[in-house]
Amino acid sequence: MKIVGHWDKTWGAIADSPNLIGGVSTGELSKRAAEQRALGACEERGGHSCVVTFTYFNQCVALIDPNILGTSNFAQTADSIETASELGLKYCAEKAGPKASCKVVYSDCTMPKYRE
Repeated sequence: MKIVGHWDKTWGAIADSPNLIGGVSTGELSKRAAEQRALGACEERGGHSCVVTFTYFNQCVALIDPNILGTSNFAQTADSIETASELGLKYCAEKAGPKASCKVVYSDCTMPKYRE
């Protein structure tokens, strides 16, 4: 008898709050678990009224800050942190304009896990 395993997708999430404190999660086995963990991390760090702003699975993410008051961060996914960062910085520069000082403020990957 041949035993065959399978790949479980893993999830990550980013949460933000109006008082500019955020939280993240990665490697969770469900979208809901990733969202709950990111919200919990946001609240533990002092965030008020935290909300999930981005979820992703089986890939890498880069969160880009345009460093312009009143302009939201940009999240970009890709198959590597390098690619997500490069694409995110390019998008930020195009969308936020010449006054932007775009920088990567968070990056991580959540990849599928093999289970027998």
